[in-house]
Amino acid sequence: MKKHELDRAIDQQKVPSAMMLYGESHFLIEYYMRHISNLDNVNILTLYNDEYSLNTALTHLSQGSLFGGDSLLILRSSKKIPKADLERLLELVDKNPTNRFIYAYFGTDFKKGVSSAFDRSGVGGSIRLFHPYQNDAKMILISEAKRKGIELDHYVSLHLLESQNGDLALSINELDKLALSGSHIGVKDIDEIVYGTAEFKIEQLSSALVEKKKFLEILQRLLESGYDEVRILTAISSHISVLYLYNLHTRVHAHTTSMDILGYRLPPSKEQEYQKQYMRIKPYQYKKILKLLCEVELQIKSSHSNAKNTTLIATLLRVQSML
Repeated sequence: MKKHELDRAIDQQKVPSAMMLYGESHFLIEYYMRHISNLDNVNILTLYNDEYSLNTALTHLSQGSLFGGDSLLILRSSKKIPKADLERLLELVDKNPTNRFIYAYFGTDFKKGVSSAFDRSGVGGSIRLFHPYQNDAKMILISEAKRKGIELDHYVSLHLLESQNGDLALSINELDKLALSGSHIGVKDIDEIVYGTAEFKIEQLSSALVEKKKFLEILQRLLESGYDEVRILTAISSHISVLYLYNLHTRVHAHTTSMDILGYRLPPSKEQEYQKQYMRIKPYQYKKILKLLCEVELQIKSSHSNAKNTTLIATLLRVQSML
């Protein structure tokens, strides 16, 4: 099953009686599990990881046929449930249409899947949920905001996502804070209320520097928010170092992703930004830039001068001139 097919099934209230949710995006697994299990007058049993027992699960689904009520079984596990167990549970769902079954698999082993048990059952389906692209994340954020009585337009929702480095779960968590400001939320509300915006602006500054864009306004807002010159230089050095690792890895392996460099996947838009930026800097320039940033950082740490701000600006302008 594809994501758009599941969305349509939810809208039309035609979700299969048994669903397996799995994939890279734990947020989307939680998100769809909540929507699918939002049923009235249903007796729900949720079993987590080591709580799972086949007898307990079978007993719960059997109660629906014995007492005439609707039963929903939710298995949340990072471990795979044996395929034979799943087939027995699916048989009970098949025998009683009032039964519901959701298997939320949070593990990472997708190759030896058990999703085929759901796809072949006649009453079930499965879906692999990847990290949402920016537009999908934006639409989910707008929908969740509306559910909380908040109006976000497309630009503001994108700004909120970017303030949390593209993390949809963190962005949704911020909606409760924003709700206190009223129903109409603007960019200014996000900048003033949402925690983490300053971190995003440091990355904005690094990106503006590499892409040879104007950066003084971003720098000023960072300084006003309490960031000192050393912390800013350290963050920029870290950003340049990551780009250098992209560059080196690509020269050896021809292709590089954030998983190779950072050990985790960045949001697609951020991945593309890094891919674009590391190619802007020639290999010999990395050494010169990093050396300059380290020297100036040491200089500022050792100085008692009030001209640290001026030194920082001069250094960043010099970095841009080196590109």
